[in-house]
Amino acid sequence: MSNGSARDFEDRQLNINGAFEFRSLIRADNRGEFARHYSADMMGSTSGFTVCQANISRTFEERTFRGMHYQIPPYAESKLISCLSGAVIDFLVDLRPDSSSYLKWDSVHLSASLSNLVYIPAGVANGYLSLERNVLVHYYSSAAYSNSHERGFRYDDKLVSIKLPCAPKIVSAKDQLWSELSENYLQVFRNL
Repeated sequence: MSNGSARDFEDRQLNINGAFEFRSLIRADNRGEFARHYSADMMGSTSGFTVCQANISRTFEERTFRGMHYQIPPYAESKLISCLSGAVIDFLVDLRPDSSSYLKWDSVHLSASLSNLVYIPAGVANGYLSLERNVLVHYYSSAAYSNSHERGFRYDDKLVSIKLPCAPKIVSAKDQLWSELSENYLQVFRNL
């Protein structure tokens, strides 16, 4: 999928339609290392991804689960997520009824040492499990945050059956109270 920045990134298609892992190519010398974190042309001209805002999330404890989150139209957002410090497993669930990967999930190990990012298209929920203490996650979003358009579901929702490598120790009260996914409700993502 890389276009003009092919020399800066390697990419890998995930099992979710339109989702990719990008690995920054690291250049090193006696001063240290350099890696390009983002380039407007890294996904080629077909994705339509534009950055609306950038966010940083710090997680203090290992085995903390954040998610599964998404926004509904007209604030449905694509995201480009990386881990700047520590390591996480990022989980993606396709909520788009017209997608060939509808209600399937995939995961990507993100870490500072891997220098990788995951691109999550609009209509795909995501969440992550911290694998270390003091994890710093950075993400670009294609839409502004809208509290009234934010939605989520529990990581153990029966409709998608995500398999975590271990049980979370910490999950926020808000993330524990999300209602179960309903295929009827997901029709808001039809034709997305």
